Amino acid sequence: MIAQKDVEAKTRVNAFEVERQRGVDAIYQHYRNLKPCEANQKMICEICDQWAGEPIAPNVTVLDLALQANPQLVDSFAIEHINEQRKDLIQQILALLHSKNEGRDGLYSTADLRSEKIRMASWSREKLQARISEIQSKQAQAKLSAPQLHQIVREATKDTRRYQGYPNLPEMIVPPGKVQAVRCDSAYLLNLARTDFYEYRRLCARFSSAQITDRQQGKS
Repeated sequence: MIAQKDVEAKTRVNAFEVERQRGVDAIYQHYRNLKPCEANQKMICEICDQWAGEPIAPNVTVLDLALQANPQLVDSFAIEHINEQRKDLIQQILALLHSKNEGRDGLYSTADLRSEKIRMASWSREKLQARISEIQSKQAQAKLSAPQLHQIVREATKDTRRYQGYPNLPEMIVPPGKVQAVRCDSAYLLNLARTDFYEYRRLCARFSSAQITDRQQGKS
């Protein structure tokens, strides 16, 4: 039987990974010629973690400061002009949609692919990436049985929030006006209540007073 504390620990880890991915996505939005790939994502996380002194959700401010302090880090990234990235993504989409028998298998014929390529010509990188995810998801689901699809739906709609109606309070946060993440533990929250009650109230409103109180008491 899985202990409740193990479930909560896994939930916190998953929430942190979601925050890290959001941070990486924001950096790609800011640095348009930074090619989205596994190597660049790993480098972004490593640079931000090293600058902060501990694992954090990457953000543009931290990465900017790290690159200003050590400009040679730029050479560690894979750089590709945004238009070249878009061309690569379009080719990936066309390859996913390509029919082996001119459309009889439910995929795109040569004429369909030509029209789709024209339609995607003005799409942004982010829209093309979303299209790839959509196609891959549909193609993967087409191979699943009905019970497997039902299980996916149940998992997707499962509410992992520990406090109904409020997001989970992360282990690490970046205080307003700061670039380095701090541990959001009991000591931090108690000190915040004494020194910046406005920010303390803002956290209570966002994450619920019950969750903040439980974290202060070491319960979450």
